[in-house]
Amino acid sequence: MKKPGNLARRNLWNAGTRVKSAELFYSLGEWSDVVRECTEALDFTFKSLLHALGLEINRFQNPGAVFAKERHRLPPGLPADWERIDRIVGSGSSSGSNPASPFGEGDFMTFGEPSLSTPSREEPSGESALSALSDARYMIGLANEVCRHSHGIQKTPP
Repeated sequence: MKKPGNLARRNLWNAGTRVKSAELFYSLGEWSDVVRECTEALDFTFKSLLHALGLEINRFQNPGAVFAKERHRLPPGLPADWERIDRIVGSGSSSGSNPASPFGEGDFMTFGEPSLSTPSREEPSGESALSALSDARYMIGLANEVCRHSHGIQKTPP
């Protein structure tokens, strides 16, 4: 069985690599790839936070929504912008408009049935890509603090 501290550290490393990829895509002007990489970074970050708090989830649960429900377990005095975090988590909404919503959401096979087609999404703008990148960096920073307090994990570079 893997230790929660090791899982938290590994997920933070994965999140950091996704942010690095997002930065590369940002420099190339590939906004949708930036948003996709940041969404995956947030998924890894929320999983890291949950492991740091000693919580396990199954693969069908949205880690951001679980984190929002369990934030009372965080170390006291943690400097966190809860309005921003709630916006990032999206309160577990499944509207698909939130870049932090679980990746793959709304994607399903329709087998040519026009009444079941997946709604088209607008191409993200440079501004929304930059916002997604900023949010991913913010959450990784918060996760680093939580991990440091919870398990003595060394700070992982984003």
